[in-house]
Amino acid sequence: MVVANTRIVRPDKPTANHPAFESIAERTKQSIGYVCLTIFTWNPSDCSLQRVYSTDQVNWPTGGAKYMPMDAPWPQTVLVRQEVHACMTVDEIQSTYNDATAIRSLGAGMLICVPAVKDGVTLGALNFIGREGDYDEASIRAMRNAARDAVDVFAGLGGSHTS
Repeated sequence: MVVANTRIVRPDKPTANHPAFESIAERTKQSIGYVCLTIFTWNPSDCSLQRVYSTDQVNWPTGGAKYMPMDAPWPQTVLVRQEVHACMTVDEIQSTYNDATAIRSLGAGMLICVPAVKDGVTLGALNFIGREGDYDEASIRAMRNAARDAVDVFAGLGGSHTS
């Protein structure tokens, strides 16, 4: 296990993808590309990421959740400092994600996680899984733009968030 005290919860049956994220998923598939896109809301009261959208319902079903300690590097980067977390190699994925085996099984070699932030508050995150060499700085800028486009959708979901 890479991050101690991380727990991944899979639903008995996936919930439907939140339809408001469909246009973002379609646009980013065309403009950036991905092997898999997952979108999470952030709930600081229990340190959970709740999956509300996924292009891979087998490995990362909607309705699933990930609980991780706030002092781990990923939450500190994405949720607290509100910065992009970029794993640009398979080794970086392996050293960061407890579910790296499933990620790698897709042929993934890169994983970019981009926070969605409104008025200094982290609402959620978009996770782009790509093959090795798929993403560069221009791709990451486009991902940041997609996260900004998603802010109103996140805000409309409600829930509790933190800055």
